Amino acid sequence: MQDAFLIALSKFRSFRPDNFRGWIFGIIHNLARTLHRANAIKEKILGTPEQREVIYECGDSYDLTDLLNILRQSMASLDERHREIGKYMLDYFVKFHEMPTVSQIAEGTGISHGTVQRARESVVEIWRRPCQKGGFWPIG
Repeated sequence: MQDAFLIALSKFRSFRPDNFRGWIFGIIHNLARTLHRANAIKEKILGTPEQREVIYECGDSYDLTDLLNILRQSMASLDERHREIGKYMLDYFVKFHEMPTVSQIAEGTGISHGTVQRARESVVEIWRRPCQKGGFWPIG
């Protein structure tokens, strides 16, 4: 409800005084639909919360936070530009639950498509090592 009222405040210019109830219920409906879709996508990509709790990789068990830390550490061997792109990719994955495309990375970082493509390939190759056995999405 708090989100709905924050959205309502930010969209107050579109409010028509004759239909406040319909307007606020429309915002609540759209917000609920968006949240439902986001949760469905998250479960499709990452699995249910129970499945995400523990990811079995290479004989060891990592929770999602540990695996993300391992992926961050694995980028230490990359040069500075590739690390910057890898950090952007990981942040994008955490935020949107999908791997960014070359175009999305280039737009977000301001780095050329060719450099981004080479860096993305390097990052994904390094990330495959801890994710190889369990097929952790989005790498495996």
